[in-house]
Amino acid sequence: MKIPTKSRYGLQFMLMLAAHYRKGIIPLREIAEQENLSEKYLEQIVVLFTKAGLVKSVRGARGGYRLAQPPETIRASDVLRLSGDPMLPQNELLGVTPAMEEESPAIVSLWTDIQAAVSSVVDSVSLADLAQKQQESHMIQGA
Repeated sequence: MKIPTKSRYGLQFMLMLAAHYRKGIIPLREIAEQENLSEKYLEQIVVLFTKAGLVKSVRGARGGYRLAQPPETIRASDVLRLSGDPMLPQNELLGVTPAMEEESPAIVSLWTDIQAAVSSVVDSVSLADLAQKQQESHMIQGA
């Protein structure tokens, strides 16, 4: 499965904010450097999360970004849907698209089941869960 760049960047950005949730704001430049991401591309993605109320921006010399709500309340699916990931429906209805109407009912059922399975997985994982897994993997690698 190919995951769009916007979705990968969005998850990395939000995961970094989750890891720094109790530490305060973090400048976008620092996130871009630490995660080896394009700062210009991140600027475009940040707007999506800010407008959705998931991220707060702080202006000024010591400015940056922070999560607007606890990482436990933000799901991976929230991030992916805002990033426009095509594997996830933009709403909760898993409907048949016009392009799919030409396919057999069995194939349409398969695509719908795949979408439901992916949605189920990303709906069950919070940013806090991802941050915990990342922290554990760093501890294992450092041991």
